[in-house]
Amino acid sequence: MTSASTLSGFVISDNQIYIGESSDDNIEMAPLMPGKNAGAREATVTAAGQMKLTQFAADPTNIYWRTDDCKIMKLAK
Repeated sequence: MTSASTLSGFVISDNQIYIGESSDDNIEMAPLMPGKNAGAREATVTAAGQMKLTQFAADPTNIYWRTDDCKIMKLAK
């Protein structure tokens, strides 16, 4: 996530944080404690073009969010 991005929502699951960015309609995934684990990586885009994403949730296998056109989206972790 860049400093120019606007946070539209997030969810924490399995030691990862999934961050919605309304300024570029992306979801980024990042480790909760970067640098604490060997091989920890920086944030990476996991979904793009998500049309004003908000309202994040997670279960053991997926993350979910709502888009501006009221679709409920799902992404496997």
